[in-house]
Amino acid sequence: MANTSNDFYLPVYVINLKNRVERCNHIEEQFHEKPEFELTWIDAVEHSIGAVGLWQSDDHTFTPAYTKEYFLVNIIQANEQGSELLSGGIGGFGSAVPVSANRYWVDWFWSTQFIVVFKTLFQKILDYDFKDTDTADGVLCYT
Repeated sequence: MANTSNDFYLPVYVINLKNRVERCNHIEEQFHEKPEFELTWIDAVEHSIGAVGLWQSDDHTFTPAYTKEYFLVNIIQANEQGSELLSGGIGGFGSAVPVSANRYWVDWFWSTQFIVVFKTLFQKILDYDFKDTDTADGVLCYT
């Protein structure tokens, strides 16, 4: 999906197996008419180790409460607070401390369907020595 708007947009990298056409269609549907995002598709490679396979999947769904403005304000404020990662939804977490009316710092989390990676964490990810036993959320929580 190409962004034809002159407005600011956020790059989104979607990892998908070529044979998972239904996931591709789902993601296209979720990001349709959301010009604040520009999708880049990355072909995933199948892997026999499930933990490695988690790095190679995506199944995000926007809720009806989503708005571009709310999302961008949270990115800006999270960046100002020194965040390295902003999650668009988590499946579980440990302790949570409010850092604003709508954002929490958590000590660990599950799920990486939709995350914003800030520059400082991005470099740590590039420098990390991945192991076959690593999970996406595990590495992101402790990197």
